[in-house]
Amino acid sequence: MEPYRDRLREAEQQTGMHEAALSGEVKLDGRPLVLISLEFDFLGGTMGSVVGEKVARAFQVATRRKLPVVSILASGGARIQEGMLALMQMAKTATAVAAHKAAGLPYLSVLTNPSFGGTFASFGSLGDILIGEPGAQIGFVGARVVEGTIAERIPKEERSAETVLKHGMIDLITPRPTLRNQLAVLVSQLTASQHGTWPAVQLAPTPKQTRTASQVMELARSPERPRAKDYIQRIFSTFTELHGDRCYGDDSAIVGGIADLRGRPVMLIAQTGQVMPMPEGYRKAHRLLRMAEKFNFPVVTLVDTPGAFPGL
Repeated sequence: MEPYRDRLREAEQQTGMHEAALSGEVKLDGRPLVLISLEFDFLGGTMGSVVGEKVARAFQVATRRKLPVVSILASGGARIQEGMLALMQMAKTATAVAAHKAAGLPYLSVLTNPSFGGTFASFGSLGDILIGEPGAQIGFVGARVVEGTIAERIPKEERSAETVLKHGMIDLITPRPTLRNQLAVLVSQLTASQHGTWPAVQLAPTPKQTRTASQVMELARSPERPRAKDYIQRIFSTFTELHGDRCYGDDSAIVGGIADLRGRPVMLIAQTGQVMPMPEGYRKAHRLLRMAEKFNFPVVTLVDTPGAFPGL
């Protein structure tokens, strides 16, 4: 086996980088933030002592300067050549993320192909919003590690971003050509409370009722009446849907995410009306309510439900 020091020198020559992590302060559409990016071509983007220190320091700088963080993962996990020292970086980086979170600051984590092991299991999975790329392989360990450890083969599609989204573990999937715009929108929404207050709005006059009570009831019971997504399109200028309960699944009966109302962000949680919510739907709503509390968002709910699912 080639000595570790020699492999480091080869990676430096190949990538022009001194380590697998690149971090610094940048501006995205004029808004400052701290960016962390892992380079897969540098020893598989693995995290050793230096990478862990750079990631932790980046979060510490962001916390001190009250800046959001965006991380972009392309990593196979902890660097095996550094053994326990590499694994210790998981706790170090997670602690730095916790301090950043306690300061009420946003953290967006982008999971590219691949996002595995200690980097994903530590700071990579702790973002307020997790964004996957189409087809990206995301999980705790890669296929070769599973086969070598327990002699079990897991289909590639079971680790895809699409499957992970279905099981509620990430918020959304964004193709790379539109990623910059998606990040810019989310950063502007998550930092909006730092920039001014809501504009004053005059209440519009209530329209005169032209239908009888029975006609109103008939319209309300119509299967073709407007549903949550119709109201979202008509009321809000933009809407970024966030998926999943982060532990089991994503319930389509409850739609939630960040919407813009008169240029200000709100947390929108809506019931679609035609499907009974499951436990994962309520867990998703609870997660979004906690996010709204953290970022000081008003909450708008659209209630339209046949009731909670009564079965097993």
